[in-house]
Amino acid sequence: MRRAHVVTAEGEREMTPLKGSWEYRRAKFSARQPALAVAGVVVAAILLLAALFLEVTQSVQWVTRAEWFDAVSRWEYTAPVDLPLAANVGITLLGILAAAYCAVNLRHRWLYSD
Repeated sequence: MRRAHVVTAEGEREMTPLKGSWEYRRAKFSARQPALAVAGVVVAAILLLAALFLEVTQSVQWVTRAEWFDAVSRWEYTAPVDLPLAANVGITLLGILAAAYCAVNLRHRWLYSD
């Protein structure tokens, strides 16, 4: 839902986020620090793209080195960056947080608004 309006006999008014909710804090922060809010979205988008790149390339490497894939094809892919398990878990968690942050802010950007 992009926005909600309450229509009564007196007229129409836009609903505001519930005080204490994540959306309320995001809206207040955006109103107080608009440049910092935009910078947060940019950083989250960069983190999301980096995590996606790292995870996809390592997943392709993992698939091409599996025994069942070797029986089908001799092609082997080597990822540009091969991270240890702990780093992969951290990158995945950062990617999930960045995706959540982008999702919350996605509907509040001029490009996606009606």
